[in-house]
Amino acid sequence: MSPEARIRLHTWLAWLWLALTLATTAAAMYWPEHPWLLAWVICMSGYANVASHWAAREGAAPSASEEP
Repeated sequence: MSPEARIRLHTWLAWLWLALTLATTAAAMYWPEHPWLLAWVICMSGYANVASHWAAREGAAPSASEEP
């Protein structure tokens, strides 16, 4: 897989996880059963996914020191 394709893949996965994290956190806060604790756990789990995909996206980029 080319570096550009990996960058695109991880960018889309990071955005997808971010959208899912925000939607799930909002839904957890809406329901009355311990919404803040559940929302916190969901948010941190989503953050971990977004951060890891963003890091993978950055790692997929060609190094500036590499020659074409």
